[in-house]
This record gives sequence, structure tokens and C-alpha cells, in this order.
Amino acid sequence: MTPTQRRIRELVAATAAVMVTASLTACGGGSDAPVANAEPADKYVGIWNSNCQTSSYGSTTRDQYELSKAGPAAVNGKQTNLEYSNVTCTGAPTGSQSSSFALTIDGTGTASSKVVDKTTTSEAAGSPHKRLFSVEGNLMYVSDGAAFQGFDPDGYPTKLNLDQPYTR
Repeated sequence: MTPTQRRIRELVAATAAVMVTASLTACGGGSDAPVANAEPADKYVGIWNSNCQTSSYGSTTRDQYELSKAGPAAVNGKQTNLEYSNVTCTGAPTGSQSSSFALTIDGTGTASSKVVDKTTTSEAAGSPHKRLFSVEGNLMYVSDGAAFQGFDPDGYPTKLNLDQPYTR
């Protein structure tokens, strides 16, 4: 084999390797499911924590959502309020209160300049209520459900609480 033939063979092999890599990258690579086919509930799966906050009675607290997929547009969750004896919410909590719920994604909309999922949340104690959730990467925003905020004609809140994002 001449040096020219060897060089052509090396260039063809390098070009083929680049093309295979590019085609795998374009389709999501390997066996990963393409993001476009993700179901609405997929983005919520995980443990989400709020920032550490000082409560009105002096302790520090952190809210936590533990969310799991229950169906294409359904999520099971547990919301826990964790209390700490320090201002950084580190170490073992000194107390907690939890409630479990089921969340159904009813549709999408826009609130607080973000794309949101309009949801109905059902808890064991109490009647179902409508809330907004929005996920952007590892940040989740939730409507606070306060009675003073506005609601749309279908009963969904009209804004998210952007001051308290949850991180995954």
C-alpha cells in the first residue's frame, strides 16, 4: 500500500467515525429515549427542595416534594415541611409534617411568563384544589394557592411563586 492509499484509508475511517458520532448525537445517542417523546409527568420525578427560610415563629424550615410518576399525566407525591435548629437547614431535622397527594396534569398554560402545567391535586384529607407547576431544568415553581391571588375562569391560579423555587 502506497503512502497516498494509506492516507486516503485513514481519512475515510476518520470521516466514518465522525459521521457515526454525529448521527448518534442527533438521535439522542444510544438507547436514551428522545426528549420529544417524554410524557408530561416525567419532568416532575425526583426530590425537590425549597431554600431554607425563617418561619414566622423563629425556626428555620425547608419544604420538600418527593414526586413519582403514576401515569402519563399523573404524579404521586409527598410534601414535607422540615424544621431545623440552625439557619442553614443542615443536619437532621428537628421536626417535620408531611401530607401525601395525587396530582393530575389537566393541561398547559402560561403564568408569570412561564409555561405551566395546570393541575388538580387531591389529598386524603380535604377536597381537590387546582394548582400550577412549572419545571425548567432542575428548578420547579409552584403556585402558592393563596386566596388573595387571582384565578382564571376555570379556577386555576394565575401566577407562580417565583420567590421560592424548588431544586432537584
